[in-house]
Amino acid sequence: MRIRYLALTMGAAGAATLAGAAHAVQGDPVADPILAECRAQTEAQARIDCLEEAVADLASRLPRERRAEILDPQEPAVSGLGAEQVMASQNRRMPKDDPDNPDNKLEARVIDYSRTNSGNYIFILDNDQVWAQQDFDRTMLSLDDGETYQIEVVKGFLSGYRMRFPELNRLVKVRRLR
Repeated sequence: MRIRYLALTMGAAGAATLAGAAHAVQGDPVADPILAECRAQTEAQARIDCLEEAVADLASRLPRERRAEILDPQEPAVSGLGAEQVMASQNRRMPKDDPDNPDNKLEARVIDYSRTNSGNYIFILDNDQVWAQQDFDRTMLSLDDGETYQIEVVKGFLSGYRMRFPELNRLVKVRRLR
């Protein structure tokens, strides 16, 4: 039973390929008698054999570019969410950030700061930018009045920005105000 099913499946695949090949050589005086001979076969196995021979014969007459198009159809793109597709989509969406790239970080000096009623810092930088400590960040700093501090602002892992104070060995989560 399994062999017969396989033969019928192969015959169906051959017939589909033959249909494409027959369409490509439509009106060919040689192809029409071959197809008519295969249609006349009454036994299934004989018809399958005839169609396979016809496919090979007709394919050999096609130009090379049409032959590849008909005999080797392109596989459709795999749809679904397998591990390979998930990783590929993440790589396309999330470009790699290089922390050593000067475009990914800002170096400046804090020339002045103030505190809000909730105790969060607001930093004024020497390049006229103003950054504020995020409300959820409770990092405490010991900043002296009149002192300037070297800082680096870098992008956070998922979102937001981090202000690093190398002299104080502290990292503060910030957002830009100006």
